[in-house]
Amino acid sequence: MDEERNSELLIRAIGAYKGVVANPKEFGPVAVRLVADARRAGDAEALVAALRAEAWFERARLADERAKELLDEAVRVAGRRRLDARLAEALVTRAAVNHELGRPSAAQRDLDRAASLAGGGRSPELELQQAALLQNMGHLSEAAAIYRRVLALPDPPAPVAAIMANNLALIEVQHGLHDAALDRLDQAAKLAELVGPAVVALVAQSRGWAMVQAGRLTESLRVFEDAASLYEAAGLSLGEHYLEHVDALVDLRLLPEASELARRAVEQFEAQGVRLMGAEAQLRTAQLALLSGNHPSAVAAAEAASRSFRSQRRGAWAARATVVGVQARARDGEVAAAQLDAARRAAVTLERLGIVSSAVDAYLVAGRVAVLLGRAAVARRTLSRASELAAGGPVLTRLKGRVAAALHAQTLRDDRAAVEHCRAGLSDLTRHRAALPSMELRALASGHGADLGQLGLEVLLRTGSALRVLEWMERTRSAALLAVEPPVTEGIEDELAALWSVHAELAHARREQGTEPAELLAELAGIEARIRRDAWARQASVQLDGRLTPPAELRRLLGGQVLVEYGILDGELLAVVLEPRRTRLVRLAQLDRVRYEADALLFALRRLARPGAPASLAAFRASADAGLRRLAELLLHPLGLERDAPLVVVPPTDLQRLPWPALHPAPVAVAPSGSFWARTARPAHPRPDGAWRAAGPGHAEAAGRPDGAGRLGGPGHPEAAERLGGPGYHKGPGQPPGGVVLVAGPDLPGAAAEIEVLRSLHDRPTVLAPPASTVRAVAEALDGAALAHLACHGRLRADNPTFSSLQLSDGPLTVHELHLRGLAPRRMILASCESGADVSYEGNEMLGFVSALIARGTAGLVASSVMVPDLEAVPLMRALHAHVAAGATLAGALHAARATLDLDDPAGFVSWCAFTAFGGS
Repeated sequence: MDEERNSELLIRAIGAYKGVVANPKEFGPVAVRLVADARRAGDAEALVAALRAEAWFERARLADERAKELLDEAVRVAGRRRLDARLAEALVTRAAVNHELGRPSAAQRDLDRAASLAGGGRSPELELQQAALLQNMGHLSEAAAIYRRVLALPDPPAPVAAIMANNLALIEVQHGLHDAALDRLDQAAKLAELVGPAVVALVAQSRGWAMVQAGRLTESLRVFEDAASLYEAAGLSLGEHYLEHVDALVDLRLLPEASELARRAVEQFEAQGVRLMGAEAQLRTAQLALLSGNHPSAVAAAEAASRSFRSQRRGAWAARATVVGVQARARDGEVAAAQLDAARRAAVTLERLGIVSSAVDAYLVAGRVAVLLGRAAVARRTLSRASELAAGGPVLTRLKGRVAAALHAQTLRDDRAAVEHCRAGLSDLTRHRAALPSMELRALASGHGADLGQLGLEVLLRTGSALRVLEWMERTRSAALLAVEPPVTEGIEDELAALWSVHAELAHARREQGTEPAELLAELAGIEARIRRDAWARQASVQLDGRLTPPAELRRLLGGQVLVEYGILDGELLAVVLEPRRTRLVRLAQLDRVRYEADALLFALRRLARPGAPASLAAFRASADAGLRRLAELLLHPLGLERDAPLVVVPPTDLQRLPWPALHPAPVAVAPSGSFWARTARPAHPRPDGAWRAAGPGHAEAAGRPDGAGRLGGPGHPEAAERLGGPGYHKGPGQPPGGVVLVAGPDLPGAAAEIEVLRSLHDRPTVLAPPASTVRAVAEALDGAALAHLACHGRLRADNPTFSSLQLSDGPLTVHELHLRGLAPRRMILASCESGADVSYEGNEMLGFVSALIARGTAGLVASSVMVPDLEAVPLMRALHAHVAAGATLAGALHAARATLDLDDPAGFVSWCAFTAFGGS
């Protein structure tokens, strides 16, 4: 009877191990109970099997040290009792754990001993662990040979076959065989279904990473979301999921989100002592520090990762870490022959192992260092190899190849070839951006082309041709705004309603308690994250208008105005001046000097907007006057412009917040690029229903929206009566679409007064004041408006500019919502603090109200770059509207309105400085 019970216990223990491999969450507790049962029964063989099952459960939770303790016991018990078959199994499992603990020699000893116990025969599970060890040490071809050999067997065990197919696909990805890898992962997924949720999760995770390497970035985000759910359902630690998800976020340049996941991964692996994955997490940390400009941290993290990889005999990973360290040192100006030699060795190692994308990085870094050291021959060899390897790879790898090719051409003094490579790379980037589904992702993606833009500009400056420099700057300026997705209304209403609700609760808490509860802020952050993720994962369907306006057409549209377009190269400002009869290129000051003056001016304006003692206000006014004078001397006086020449200014993103109209005595309009200004300056055409057809490709009509689709409300809409009625709502009888909309927000006494003053200047305007100025009502009114004026609190979110917002009666109208709904009045006046202060991104991109509205087709915009007084802005707005009603452009109207202000009054002076006209309408 005891023998039968023991036999039953062994069967259950063996089954528990298979169960834990398939589903740790369900079978892990079973394994723990079986260990206790086997101890009580004194069944050594069942105990060994149960200990192995419990150890695999602990490994799934990243408790590798605990797993090793259990396996050490299993090995001792099996060895004492001469249970060779069970000993071999325990050794293979311990090899996997030792491998993850960063002890490759111990892992190999366990595998060799297990093989000897089987008389030279090697079980499929032993072969799997041997191949995985080789794979992580960079011996990809040897590992792939083992995987293929076992997979070719008539009937390999399903768990082994699924994981081998998964791992082989990862090798194929590293060799650049992306389609083959994804096909193999389809096979692995079918095998995983036969095993259980843990293996299903593993394969899903690998699919996400394979998509990243293939350049299918937004698709990978959806797969990673699904994989995270599968990991949690199976009871697996999310550490490895975080790591591979980081790669997708990095390629999308979502660096704060990537940094947060990398931090979580490092914490998990360090807490559990999982050195194998911990070193990989450290390398990701180094890469993120490099991308964020924290070069000392990048060097430290890369060197720590490299030491760990070398101790684990993982040459390929150590080579990657070396490249990051060399690149970080080079960015800080630390270049020496030792760094060049290290980068070259890393490149050769990675190419020999067939890890193509990493080899491209290494050869490019080596080439850059060789250029800095004046080693032209070495630079040409390494840059040429980077270009050759990148050809035919995913788009982000090809972009690096284009940079390498342009640098290679520069070493040969072939400027024409260098520019052509840069132009070809930027064309690739245009197509990449068009495949991304959101404005945010497209703006971030432009950072991938920053090097190409700077290289091209450097070459063209040597030609001395102002027109060629202007054309190049146009190519690299606000390019992400040229691709705009169609308006979206379905699928976002619930999340937006939740967002408004939390904002209302926060407003109530501020009024009643004077604080914002942490739980509400956490809930708000969660909602915003879900809204952003939804936008990232949507199917890309954009309208692309990449046509640049030639200088001759720009001149015609300018009609006597002067275009000044600024650029930056190596920290130096330059400007191209396009005048009626000539084009000039002017070198200006160092950017750091201009930034210093700009920061001082903006600080003084912020202080002048607040009440204060007369002496204090006088000091800040003197500081502001001096700042305006110095900025004009740095940015405009060297251009030799006529004082009465109207200007169109295209500033660098670093200086977009400057009060440009206060620097020049004639009318000034600001634009993201000359081509965007030209688009806004062309005449608009009314739609058949009387509203304006906006000039930009992203407007709802230009995107081919069916009549009424994507608009809020309308006849028969169940919410229309609620949104378009009640106190504070006024709409003139028979008000046609394309009219004037005046909106006042809450908690702003001057807003209501402002709207009342402006109402008399327009024929039958739509007027929305609290409590009727809700987000829904305002969105309905804005759609198709010819002129809209919003007087409300504004909130700039430098951390997350798509959630910069205008406060309305029931919550915020965010940049994100405005853009998704395709709201783009023909002309718009935002009498809100900092509504014109878009956030800048690498690659000459901006995100905020100005960029979102212009991308959608708004042709003229007035907004403030700083805090503005409330009631004191009313006279400026009245004069502005009066000149607009008389037919002036917004730039001309703002210039005339500013002349009516009392500049001796601090509030009047701030209003005179604060507002800027954007666009040509």
